[in-house]
Parts: sequence; C-alpha cells; structure tokens
Amino acid sequence: GILLVIACGVIVTAREIPCHIDEDVYGEKFSKCFHFFDEKLSFNKAEQLCQNLAGSLVSLRNKAEGQFVYWLAYEKFKSTDYWIGGRKSESGDHWQWNDGVNITYTDWASGFPTQRSSLVCIAARVEDGKWIEAPCDDAKTFICQSAADNGE
Repeated sequence: GILLVIACGVIVTAREIPCHIDEDVYGEKFSKCFHFFDEKLSFNKAEQLCQNLAGSLVSLRNKAEGQFVYWLAYEKFKSTDYWIGGRKSESGDHWQWNDGVNITYTDWASGFPTQRSSLVCIAARVEDGKWIEAPCDDAKTFICQSAADNGE
C-alpha cells in the first residue's frame, strides 16, 4: 500500500501541470486552472485581481464542475462563503457570468434567488456548495479560474 502511494505521488509530481501559478489546482476535465484566495474582497475587487492573473472569477457551467470546485473549496476555506463569477444582469431580469454569458446551470440553495436588486452577486456556501446571493460589496474569499496552458 505504501509503495503504491509513493509511486503514485512520483507520477503526479513528475507530470507537468499546465497552470501558471504553483498553488493552482488543475481541473483537467474542464481545461481550467483554479486558484483559491483566502483574502476577503468585494466581488468587483476579486474579479479585478483574477483578471490581473489572466483569469476571472470561477464560472461553474455544469454539475461536475460545481462539485469539483465545491470539494476543493471545502478543503481550502473550511468555514466561509466564497464568490463565484455570477451576478444579476444590469437590467435585473436574469443572472449572468462575468463574461456576459447567461447562466443556464444553477445550484441555488433553498430560498434563493430572492427578488433583490441588481446589485447582488453569487456566492457559494462552503458547507454544501449551494449558491446564495449577496451584496456585491460584501468581502468574501474567492476562486479564480484561468485557461490551462495546453500549448507547447
């Protein structure tokens, strides 16, 4: 058992991970790198920091990606909600990711979303990964995503 673990560890560490930041987690199935920030920032400041790293706040396009990120966030953040890259549209009539794409997959917690103003953004609860809305000015931990570097 122990030799197998060591052998697997060597294989994993020897493989080149196509992410730009050492602490990134590579989601091979999604061709994305994920970076978890313990620092608490407002939604807009978090998005700006992600953009400075050639990425954006994480957008969870399907259940598999949502589960993958939730398990990692549960390990990393322990006890705090975290921003994901969704917000109410400026018109206030639909939800969209930061890249402007309308949100089609959702994982709202019971009772959400409410009919609040357009100044709300989407956070995920660390205990179950379910989505909640929160004022965009609230300071929360956050997750950035960037494209994996699959090129040569």
